[in-house]
Amino acid sequence: MSKILIIEDDFMIAESTQTLLRYQQFDVVWVNNGFDGLKQLQQYPFDVVLLDLDMPTMTGREALPQLLNSQPDLAVLVLTVSEDAADLTECMRLGARGYLLKNINTEFLLQSIYKAVDGDSVLSPEMTS
Repeated sequence: MSKILIIEDDFMIAESTQTLLRYQQFDVVWVNNGFDGLKQLQQYPFDVVLLDLDMPTMTGREALPQLLNSQPDLAVLVLTVSEDAADLTECMRLGARGYLLKNINTEFLLQSIYKAVDGDSVLSPEMTS
């Protein structure tokens, strides 16, 4: 069972993602900003982080390098609404293992998590063009 940290400030998205992942037998923790995500990572090892980009207190962009500095083998999947190619490029340059748009379906999210744990990179189909 993989341990997943969700760093997301939108309660509806966090709650529904958490419910879905727990149903799939993942061990899931949710926090609503990057600062609290870093604190969680310092206390417990995680296999995967689902990271939103735009949050209060500490954005995903600010948290990403610190998360990977804290746990270099961590599979960080950015989960965002941003279809901006510059955001994608920056996140992958900083070490994210994937860039997923929030409009993906459940199956794609689950496949992305498994691929990221195996060391593969994943992108939402809309981001590949």
